[in-house]
Amino acid sequence: MLADYLRQIRGIDAHPDQILITRGTTHGMRLLSRVLADRGRGCLAVEDPGWPHLPEVAADHGLDVMSVAVDN
Repeated sequence: MLADYLRQIRGIDAHPDQILITRGTTHGMRLLSRVLADRGRGCLAVEDPGWPHLPEVAADHGLDVMSVAVDN
């Protein structure tokens, strides 16, 4: 079971209901953007530098992207 593997190898304590497998970064971020938009969120904060395609993916669901610096 994936949850057991994550716990043993990665130290992540996740219940199977908390694990979502996607086809890749774009698919995962599209799902997240859709959920956020459906819940009435208008903005997605992302680390800068980050994945360069995220603003496009978020905009497809009507979300604005706010870049947040991660280092000095």
